[in-house]
Amino acid sequence: LRWEALNCEALALYQTGQHAPARDIWLKAAAAPALSELRRYAQYNLGEAARLEGRLDEARAHFAEAAHSHPAFRLPLAKLK
Repeated sequence: LRWEALNCEALALYQTGQHAPARDIWLKAAAAPALSELRRYAQYNLGEAARLEGRLDEARAHFAEAAHSHPAFRLPLAKLK
């Protein structure tokens, strides 16, 4: 539930143009030991944000991190290669 609340807040911030606060939430979630099982989702969202902002190298790095923790997250990375 904690992740869902954090992620919803970050998505709302991002969609209203508040990109930096949204990224901060995802970065903190990705680093939080209590949320380690959900790290891949935060990494994916960081990658998607970077992709939308045209920072493709950063997007690749986040997508690679997400894919490392769970094979289902390999598709976004493959699409950027």
